[in-house]
Amino acid sequence: MEMEIQSLLEKLLDTNDAMSRCAASAAQTTSVTQKLARHRDILHEFTQEFRRIKGNINSMREHAELLSFVRDDINEYKASRSMSPKKQLLRERAAIHGSIAHIPH
Repeated sequence: MEMEIQSLLEKLLDTNDAMSRCAASAAQTTSVTQKLARHRDILHEFTQEFRRIKGNINSMREHAELLSFVRDDINEYKASRSMSPKKQLLRERAAIHGSIAHIPH
């Protein structure tokens, strides 16, 4: 869906550019200039809104992933309470290595 919206915004930009070129080659009236400006404003508003929504979705996705990791840690902690201290240390070490693997390089 993101790619489709991005494609549509690019098509709208191309259309606005084509309208501007046509208007530049013809005698421009104030009305035409105002309409072109309005179309550019609308494109700008759509693009800003798209970026805002995309950022919100990414933030919500990251939040959900973080909560999933926390739930997994809680469940792991509950399961490890019945383990021997040596097994607990080994499990903790594995969790640390798993977390390091998720860090972008």
